[in-house]
Amino acid sequence: MGAKQQRDLNSLLRSGDGIVQTHEMPFSDRKGTVRTVMNHGIGLIDGVTIAEHPVPSWKHYNEQAFVEMNFMLEGSMLHTQGDLFKKHRFAPGYHNLLFNPSAWEESELIGPGRFRHVGIHIETGRALSFFTDYIPQLNHLAEKIQKGEPFVMHAPSGRLSSKMNYLFDTVWSHSQAPGLTRLHFEAFNLELLALTCENMLVPGQYPKASALSKTDTEKLHYARELLLSRLCDPPLLRELSVLCGINEFKLKKGFKQLFGRSVLAFVNEMRLEAALVAIHTGDKTISEIAYELGYSHTQHFHRAFKQRYGKTPKSISK
Repeated sequence: MGAKQQRDLNSLLRSGDGIVQTHEMPFSDRKGTVRTVMNHGIGLIDGVTIAEHPVPSWKHYNEQAFVEMNFMLEGSMLHTQGDLFKKHRFAPGYHNLLFNPSAWEESELIGPGRFRHVGIHIETGRALSFFTDYIPQLNHLAEKIQKGEPFVMHAPSGRLSSKMNYLFDTVWSHSQAPGLTRLHFEAFNLELLALTCENMLVPGQYPKASALSKTDTEKLHYARELLLSRLCDPPLLRELSVLCGINEFKLKKGFKQLFGRSVLAFVNEMRLEAALVAIHTGDKTISEIAYELGYSHTQHFHRAFKQRYGKTPKSISK
């Protein structure tokens, strides 16, 4: 990555509170978009990358000190954080809490495919107030922040809780009113921080929606992956239950319990996420995108897109 691209990445969060921005990925060998928003000292970076073939690793320098939370939602990559850890595998469901100021980080996608990584960047002043005022069990982290000492806490389980998945699935569904937009992202950031810290403090314990058996949970995660791979022609519930080896009743009830959305609602939201990325790449017409994502009529696509994002597909593609 060149110096200009590094500066571009460093400036993503330098915007007014509650202002959502969408950027194209600053790479020539892959496609994708990055959505960012800064709110009360906490920045959200949500990147979706589509790589048609393996791509080289890239580096980024942490100029500004942040306490970070990182979440790998789709795809896998190897990540290096200076001397903190080397080529750690970020698989779907992986998340961490870290602080590594003034250091290089390097990322490498594993294979081609679709990747989604979310990073939450908390200014040190706010992080200190959270740890000292609300989470005394993490006072040792506050001391490290004050001294500028790096740290990392890897989540003890390789998956996200149902509450976390619900937050990520709905993060960009917000009011267009500026004040409500700021409130939405404030609530999102704080709840995600609370869930992450709760998980770090109680290793292996997730919300009790996990009354699902381990086997059923694995089958439901497999169902989610199948749906993501077949957004254009998602299997019917009966077919999906057969493919995943779980009965239809458990599939419907368990999927909503685990991911906070019905199977149909999940498919519709992921289609619109994929459509947004495709529109920003600019390689296809709106009609082509709609048909390739399984919409039989473009007007249905336009209506669903505007309801989700508050803008028409055509206005975004300009």
